Amino acid sequence: MKGTIRGTATDPDGYFSLRVSQEERKLPLLFQTIGYVSQELPQPTKVKAQGLLVALDVDVKGGLVWYAPIYTPQGVWQRVSSIPRRILYAVRRDY
Repeated sequence: MKGTIRGTATDPDGYFSLRVSQEERKLPLLFQTIGYVSQELPQPTKVKAQGLLVALDVDVKGGLVWYAPIYTPQGVWQRVSSIPRRILYAVRRDY
């Protein structure tokens, strides 16, 4: 939760849970991880929310995206598979 030291981490499938008090219900949720752009969302209004879908964008401006060496199969795949995303960010870039 933004402005607090309370938080949680996801499981390997991306699921998480976070108990909040009545006073904390008004605080926004801040989602962040290294290599991705942080996203702030309001808490769901239902007490027993079924779920919250959060998708973080890759932080291409931060320079924290790690690539394997180009001469390895993983490095070649990372670069080839990232071409559509890099084109999208080049078109959407804010100046």
